[in-house]
Amino acid sequence: MVVQGTAPLPRAAHAAAILRGHLVFVFGGRHQLRRTNDLYCLDMETLKWSGNLTKEEDNEPVPQGRSWHTLTPLGQDYLVLYGGFNQRNEPLSDCWWFDINKRKWRQIHTVPCDKPRLWHTAILTPFQEIIICGGCTENILDHSIVADHKTSDIIVLRFSPKSLYRLCLDYLAHHLESLNDINELPHNIQSVLLRRVSNTTGHHTTLGGS
Repeated sequence: MVVQGTAPLPRAAHAAAILRGHLVFVFGGRHQLRRTNDLYCLDMETLKWSGNLTKEEDNEPVPQGRSWHTLTPLGQDYLVLYGGFNQRNEPLSDCWWFDINKRKWRQIHTVPCDKPRLWHTAILTPFQEIIICGGCTENILDHSIVADHKTSDIIVLRFSPKSLYRLCLDYLAHHLESLNDINELPHNIQSVLLRRVSNTTGHHTTLGGS
């Protein structure tokens, strides 16, 4: 198997995501003593690397180098980068997206976030929300910090308004105890509500609008 193009350097603690079923994107990670901010794409149909897609010479903001972050596909054209661990051993709470058609990064400033996170996981829901779960909140290399680094806090990154269905579910879930006629609801709605109430744990932070 012959792979063409300029491949990324060896690295650890990077993140990868697949778009359109055949485009594999790799961002950041640690190469020797440096945490990188380069983005590469491998086309699995042509077996060709794109070269570095992070263009710092365009005088436009780009993400700083990091490791232990997440990179999540959003639709067919976007990647969402969240958190990580920078070159100064600082946990990050910034959020970026990358437009693969324009090949440009843009930082998401809709709502300021004070939830640094590294070594976490992220998943896209059917409602076009990215759920950030678990991970650490402190410099895990600083052994003088006595506090527990791990967190069960959940962060929700929302990129479109809630549907009427979601708004109604949210209202019903918050007022379930005061409802006298829940048995009159369709069985599938009852099932969703009961699952939501039984699984509600931790604190939820919403980014990107209501």
